[in-house]
Formats: sequence, structure tokens, C-alpha cells
Amino acid sequence: MDAGTDPVEPRVRVQALAQRWMELLEAFDGGDSGLREANTRMRLENADEVEQVGGPSEALIQYVTRVNAGGFTTPRPGAGRTQRHRRRPVSAR
Repeated sequence: MDAGTDPVEPRVRVQALAQRWMELLEAFDGGDSGLREANTRMRLENADEVEQVGGPSEALIQYVTRVNAGGFTTPRPGAGRTQRHRRRPVSAR
């Protein structure tokens, strides 16, 4: 993000990192939308404190959101080529 990398650029590893971010978020909240909303509210209401203890900035969260909204590119095992696919929202899984 700091390097100015376009979040939907398919040749960078930012998509894999954003995907992992979402996997960790889902592992934390277990797909519970109420817990996710409460976590988001807490982060927004305490943004300065969250950043001071190493939490993500709003700019970083928006960047990851843009990455996930643009789809991502990953190599499929045995496919020998890269396939483009769209991420489903966590709530649709």
C-alpha cells in the first residue's frame, strides 16, 4: 500500500495477503456478522488507540477492501496457468 501498488494489480502478492487477512478475520469472528459489526464499531470508535497498539489503519482496511472487491489471481495446483476468480463475501460462504 505504501509503495502505491494498485490493489487490483493481478501480478502482485497483495491479493494473497488480502485473502489471508479475510481468512483470519473469519477465523476470529466465526462468520458471526454481529461480532464482525461490533469489532468494526469498536475499531472505528477507537481508531487512534487501535493504531497505537499495532492495529490496522482505516487506510489499510480500505485498501484490503478494494483488493477483495477487485477479485484476485492465484495459481491453481496442476492447472499450469493462472485463473482469475472473484471472492465471495464472507457472509455468502
